[in-house]
Amino acid sequence: MHQRLPIEQPVILFAEGFIAGGAAGVLVETDLYPVDRYNKDTVADPGGCKEYCHILEEKGKMVVNAASAVFVGVYEPAKQKLLRTFPVNLSAVAICFLCMAGSFIRVPTEVVKQRMRTGQFTSAPNVVQTIFAKEGFKGLCKNKYFCSSNMKTNTVEDSLISTFTKRPFCLESPELQELSSKLTSQLVETVLKSLRNWRSAQLFFQWASNQRGYTHNCYVYNAIAEILSTARQNAPLRELALALTKTPCYWSPGAFGYFLRCLGSQGLVEEANSLFDHMKMSALCTLNGYSYNCLLEVIAKSGDVGLLEHRLNEMRELGWPIDKHALTPALQCYCNANQFDKAILVFNDLTKKGLVDQHIVAILVLSYSKCGEVDMAFELIEWAERNLKISLNEKTLCILIHGFVREDRVDKAIQLYDKMKKHGYFLDVSIYYVLIRGLCKNKEIEKALMLYKYMRVSGIPPDVQIIYQLLSCILDERDMIQLLEDALMDLDAGRRLSLFSSILKDLINGGYDDKAYCLLKASIGSGLNENSQGGVISLTKVKLDSTCFEIVIGGLCNAGKLDMALDLFHSMDRYGCTRSVLLFNNLIQCLSSADKLNECFNLLNKMETEIHPTHFTYNCILGSLCRQLDVVGAIDLLREMRSCGHEPWIKNYTLLVKKLCEHGKADEAYSFLTDMSKEGFLPDMIAYSAIIDGYLNGNELDRGMELFREICGQGYCPDVVAHNTIIKGLCKAKRMNEAEDILKEIFDKGLVPSVVTYNLLIDGWCKEGNADQAVLCFSMMIEQEVEPNIITYTTLVDGLCSSGKLEDALNLWIEMEHKGCRPNRISYMALIHGLCKCHRPDCALVYLQEMENKDMLPDPYVYQALVEAFSSESNLAMAHKVLDKMSKLGSSKVLMAATAPFTLAVDAKSSPALSLGPLYLNYGSCLYSLIIFSHFLFATTLGLWKHMLLFFVDIPKISDNASAVFVGVYEPVKCQAKAFEDLSSEPQLLDVSEALDLLREMDCAVQMLLSFGSEWSIGDVVHSSLSECRRPDCALVWSGLSAGDGPSFSRSFFIN
Repeated sequence: MHQRLPIEQPVILFAEGFIAGGAAGVLVETDLYPVDRYNKDTVADPGGCKEYCHILEEKGKMVVNAASAVFVGVYEPAKQKLLRTFPVNLSAVAICFLCMAGSFIRVPTEVVKQRMRTGQFTSAPNVVQTIFAKEGFKGLCKNKYFCSSNMKTNTVEDSLISTFTKRPFCLESPELQELSSKLTSQLVETVLKSLRNWRSAQLFFQWASNQRGYTHNCYVYNAIAEILSTARQNAPLRELALALTKTPCYWSPGAFGYFLRCLGSQGLVEEANSLFDHMKMSALCTLNGYSYNCLLEVIAKSGDVGLLEHRLNEMRELGWPIDKHALTPALQCYCNANQFDKAILVFNDLTKKGLVDQHIVAILVLSYSKCGEVDMAFELIEWAERNLKISLNEKTLCILIHGFVREDRVDKAIQLYDKMKKHGYFLDVSIYYVLIRGLCKNKEIEKALMLYKYMRVSGIPPDVQIIYQLLSCILDERDMIQLLEDALMDLDAGRRLSLFSSILKDLINGGYDDKAYCLLKASIGSGLNENSQGGVISLTKVKLDSTCFEIVIGGLCNAGKLDMALDLFHSMDRYGCTRSVLLFNNLIQCLSSADKLNECFNLLNKMETEIHPTHFTYNCILGSLCRQLDVVGAIDLLREMRSCGHEPWIKNYTLLVKKLCEHGKADEAYSFLTDMSKEGFLPDMIAYSAIIDGYLNGNELDRGMELFREICGQGYCPDVVAHNTIIKGLCKAKRMNEAEDILKEIFDKGLVPSVVTYNLLIDGWCKEGNADQAVLCFSMMIEQEVEPNIITYTTLVDGLCSSGKLEDALNLWIEMEHKGCRPNRISYMALIHGLCKCHRPDCALVYLQEMENKDMLPDPYVYQALVEAFSSESNLAMAHKVLDKMSKLGSSKVLMAATAPFTLAVDAKSSPALSLGPLYLNYGSCLYSLIIFSHFLFATTLGLWKHMLLFFVDIPKISDNASAVFVGVYEPVKCQAKAFEDLSSEPQLLDVSEALDLLREMDCAVQMLLSFGSEWSIGDVVHSSLSECRRPDCALVWSGLSAGDGPSFSRSFFIN
């Protein structure tokens, strides 16, 4: 039994508590309240300390501190009484009860105290009487925030906050108009800070600035600047800074510095600098050293060294001290600009003045770390500890450890880790993770495991990522399993399973499928066999569920390791895990994609015994059957799907139809769709369109038309794509009138022809040579508001050029570009080729240049067309330039053409220009060799060598058949035999027929020489050929020219 307290003892306790509580309350209020007010005011204005004495005088009126005395006086005897009344194990309940009861004293006291601080009342009794009269006892329990000088102002504040918080509201409402006349700077500042949304705050700020008789002061600007910078709204903050340059608002140095910092926090350095200059020129703020220091902090974040040094010079000229607050931003700026030589000078200056602290060292060290200068950073840390007795704090060291590991300097990171342990800093799991990850990356597995063990000994549980990093690097499966055993040791069953599942997922996502497979096999007791003991290493601490199997099987399927996935799938039976539909479907999908139909059907049979297969299951297998063109198997599966109520996917049987048509089995594809219809599945129009296209590609247009009419009679409504297929076949067969009938049929059925429809018709008319009808079709296309594409314009331009309507083609080209349809490579080549056909190579060359300027490489036939066009106009100089351009582009892309132009200039008595037509050759027989060979042959045989200028001399070896040589010589002579007749007046000329006979004899000699299989130089071939052609004189000339050049040479020369 507890002893009863004497009556006098509660009185004594009350008196002692009353005296102690009163003294404590007075001291706390007198000491802490002015400090609190001082901190708040000096943030905005350092001059706020002048109000300190006024605050102390105000506290003299705070007689409510007696409430603290009453509270403590009542609390102590009540506590003693309750602690003796309740049992020992319920003493906590007594304390809670006392605290709840105490709130009935403390809360009303705080309410009275706050309302007296606002200056609304002169005494505490006056406060209590007013609250009871207006609000009742509840008013003493409502701890409202009062910042105005009277109750009326508080009502205005609440009304403004309510109005600008609710949605929607009208800025022209009578309520706001009435409140606008009561605005004050202090009221606006309070409302701004009370609005939670920056948009509402900005709207209120703008509304208040437009009210008559009110202007913002510097503290209101700071309030909105703080809101916008916190919300990271750069655009409104930039506009606010610009507005200040047009507003005559006076600023204190402290308030202006705060505004500059708000700008700097969002990187608005240029705005801050401009505003600073404006304040200096307008004298709206008396700038001092503090103002400059704030601006330097802003500039330092941008790393603008030139601007920072300019402001430092200004400070020196104005006589402001360059102290620690100025040098610290300078150090930060030089570091951000990677100018460490200047940063070291500033650091040394701070060291000499004894101003270096932990923050300054951290700035330089972190900057070294960011730039990859790990050794310099670590050396500076050691120097500061040794000479300045300065150690970096926990946060800085953590950042440095992450930075060192990122730079692949785990050795230095480990040393910082040792320093953290030495200083007694808390090492969380993130530090261990980054260190272990770095060690694992460097293949330092032993060190990583030692660190992991120390972490476990320190009582820090490892997370999934740490275990994953270790498992990904450990090569031995026994060590992997042992590591996982240790990690799961201290966990309950639920957390073990969760951790194990997460590890498996990370291993799969990281590409370590084999390791995940090994761990899962070990967990079911069929893991790694240990030869030395004949036992099995297994994870005994994990009770698996289906999720673990699904994770690993899914990863193995994605990696294509289907055999391992099937092994785990069958192992689920032994472990008693149920299989889900998702697991079956994923595995069947992967097997069907690999065309392993036997395994697919085995799984399907097993699935039917456990769970109902879905339409996805059947369609995966059906897709594999269709890819393998197994029509019988597909029909059998369709029957089974029909019995289960599943529909086949259109893409599967359409794929089968298309593949059959590609193999020329359109009839078999049609039979498949017929059988499919018999099974109760109506094929989609897409499949029928594929069969029609197959008939058309097989030149069975009538059969395709018949099928088209047949399906229309069966109630199908062919879409525009099906009609386009028919139109394509009719245009290909040049049955354009029937194609036009199909177009009319499209309109009659209410369908809208697509751009493809019109493109097919335009192309058909152009290939038939009827450009007028193609233009008419194009006009119809425009009338139907079908936008032409680049294919439309290209086809029509080519058709107009082929019909000789060059001006219409060029006008259409201009129209195409005007409508914003950019020509592509095919368009340019069609136009250039068309211009050449119309004998306008000069204009074609302009478009060729435009094409090449857009990095589009033409096909060889474009150059061929240009050379032919220039040659036909006897413009050999331009033809030679085009050929030279061909050679620069490279033979692998240009000389692969089936035909190549070949030009020969012959200067006889009247110097006529002679053009030898196309030179047909195989790419294997070098073009330039044949050019030289043919030039020299004609010059020597026809006696024109005195006036012959060879402009292509590049003679590689010939290692191909002789037919190319013969064609390269014979075809030009045959095509231009008529031209030689004009030169018959020359006495030294041979008869053309004799020249042809000589060429044939020469060809026989060339074939004889090349039949030996050796690589003959062109010089050998020409020499032997001319000798066999009974022209030893010419052969001697050739031998003299080619002497000393070896089997292959290059030369430009005159044949004299």
